[in-house]
Amino acid sequence: MTHTTLVRRKIELTINQILEESGRARQDFQDDQALVRDIGLDSLDLAATVVQLEHELGIDPFREGRTGVQTFSELVRLYEDSLSG
Repeated sequence: MTHTTLVRRKIELTINQILEESGRARQDFQDDQALVRDIGLDSLDLAATVVQLEHELGIDPFREGRTGVQTFSELVRLYEDSLSG
């Protein structure tokens, strides 16, 4: 499995866990899905996602001032870029 695939899979698992914990259905994510509009995440869900990913991946790219993430693929790319250096 490539680095990109591992990061993507970890993000998918994390978001689906958050969805399930709040009584929502798991999803199969598409790159162009909007995190809020299409997936249905709210600010609390997004914060929980970042906290969980920081715990599991050891990074919080938002702490570095990064913003503007709207879609699933942008979130994956943000974490990939942060892990790459």
